Amino acid sequence: MVPWTMPPIIGPLMATGWDWRAAVWSAVELLLAGAMYFPFFKVAEKQMLIKEANDTNE
Repeated sequence: MVPWTMPPIIGPLMATGWDWRAAVWSAVELLLAGAMYFPFFKVAEKQMLIKEANDTNE
C-alpha cells in the first residue's frame, strides 16, 4: 500500500505495480485541474492589480 503523502504522479505509478498508464493518467488529471483553476487565479490576480493601482494612487 502506498502512503497518502506520495506525490501525485509517483503514487499511482507505485500503487499499480509500475504501470506507466497510471502515471500518464495522473499527469492528465493534474493538467485538467490546473486548467480548471487557471481562470480563477487570473481573476484574483486582476483584482489584486486593480487594488494595488488604487492604493498607489491614493
